[in-house]
Amino acid sequence: MGPRGKKNWAKHNLLNYFSQFCRKQLMHCLKTMLLSYIMSRLSMVLS
Repeated sequence: MGPRGKKNWAKHNLLNYFSQFCRKQLMHCLKTMLLSYIMSRLSMVLS
């Protein structure tokens, strides 16, 4: 594996890590939004 292949591998690794990180952040964001939506609906029903 030459220096070029190593560079590509590092790039691919970084992209992979970045996409996983983004997916985690997105799921966390969606869960938070869903939770706040449910809470607001519940408070509407209860009040």
